[in-house]
Amino acid sequence: MRKLARQMIADGHKIPKDGGLSNKFNSKAIRFEEVQEILDYLGYEWCIKEKQK
Repeated sequence: MRKLARQMIADGHKIPKDGGLSNKFNSKAIRFEEVQEILDYLGYEWCIKEKQK
């Protein structure tokens, strides 16, 4: 997590430094936009679809 945070900060992204990102995940207080930015940085995207019945 620290390595990811440092890389993203070095690339100009505005995310919490070092432990701040882990704390947000652990406390379940991370914003949707922050998760989107992290996924985008890692080359992933959200895909929301209806559940299979």
